[in-house]
Formats: sequence, C-alpha cells, structure tokens
Amino acid sequence: MQRSAWEKRDQYTGLEGEATQVQTAAKTAVTMALLLGLGVTQLAVKADDEAPTWQPREGRELIGTPAPAWKEGKQWLNSKPLTLEQLRGKVVLIRFWLIGCPYCTSTAPALNDLHQRFGDKGLVVIGFHHPKSPRSQDPEVVQRTARKLGFEFPVGFDQDWEALRAYWFPKGQRRRFTSVSFLIGRRGHIRWLHDGGEYHRGGGAAHSACRAALTSLEHHIQQLLAEPATEEGDDEQK
Repeated sequence: MQRSAWEKRDQYTGLEGEATQVQTAAKTAVTMALLLGLGVTQLAVKADDEAPTWQPREGRELIGTPAPAWKEGKQWLNSKPLTLEQLRGKVVLIRFWLIGCPYCTSTAPALNDLHQRFGDKGLVVIGFHHPKSPRSQDPEVVQRTARKLGFEFPVGFDQDWEALRAYWFPKGQRRRFTSVSFLIGRRGHIRWLHDGGEYHRGGGAAHSACRAALTSLEHHIQQLLAEPATEEGDDEQK
C-alpha cells in the first residue's frame, strides 16, 4: 500500500525531529563539558595564583641570601647536635619560638603537620627556642613545653640568641617580631621567610593572612623538595 504524501512528510519530519534532538543533546553535552573544564581550569589557576601571593612585610632582602650557620655547642632536644652543613641537600624549615608565646602556640600544629607530611620526603623542621625571661632559660621548662606542643622534630636551645641575631638581626635592625621562620633550600640559601607572628589553618576572617602564609609556605616546601640539589647558586632565587 502506497503512503500518501502527507504520511511520507510525517515520517521524514519525525526523523528530522529525532535528529534535531540528538544534535541538541550533543551540543548541550559539549557545552557542559567545556564549561566544566573551564571551571576546573579556573579553580586550578586560582589555587596556583593564591599559593605564592603572600609576602612578608619585613626581611624580603634576605630571600636568596646564604643561610647563616649557627654556632656549635648548643643543647638539643629530639636530636643529636645539628649543623647547617650537615643538612646540605635537605630542605630546612627553621622556626624561632619561645615559651609563653601565643603566636608560637598557634603555629605549633602547622609545624607538626609539616614535619609529619614532608619529613620523610627531605624536609627537616627545626625549632630554635630563644628565651626572653629567666624562667624560659630553664632547659627543663623548655623541654616540657616542647612536649606539650607535640614537637617531635629537633629543637635547639638558642640561649644567647646567637642564631636568631644571625638570621634576623644581621645588621642590628629593629624588627616587629622574633617568632620568625626561614625556609632554606637544598644548597643552603634562604628561599622563603615568615616575618613573625602565626600561620595556621582556620581562625575566621581575622586570620586570612595566617592561612595565606601557611599556604605559601606549603607551596614553597613542595617546590623546593621537587628541585634537585645541583650546582651552587641554583637555589638563589628571589
């Protein structure tokens, strides 16, 4: 039985309608994929942009300079006596801290976390205690406080501020804080520093700079751990 012209038209119209729906669905899928891909890319770019944005207010001139070697003869906790020369080839994070310092207490969890996460990848965290009172000069008091803060990394007793002065006051400068941090590359140069106070996660809007500093520190640690220890001067980047 032959179909009428109207029946043939309906047949072709139906096929065209299905084809149109398929094309529309395909275009929608492609569009969604592009938008999702763009969103992921933007998030990745944003994360990369945020990581290194934090900058210290003081001490930028020290970045890229050779890290000073602290004098031998210091008392150590959780480690045998260490020298900077022994740590060549490692990435070293130094935090100057002291008992009774709220900024140091707030930063302690971040130091412990970095030690646990990156300690077996080449990072050495060192806490140098610099006393500001007769009580804080007592090694037993410092030892109890270090244990209370959960420090399992090496702690050096900088009783006369010798190391702190060499790192933070090389020319007798006046600084806002003494609770400062230095990140040293595999070849012994300062690659990042925190000019005092605290860095940690959380804390609300008032602590956005603290979170940004920690994000920046983690970014630089991972970057330095990925770098080879090659010729001298390779890590003299500012």
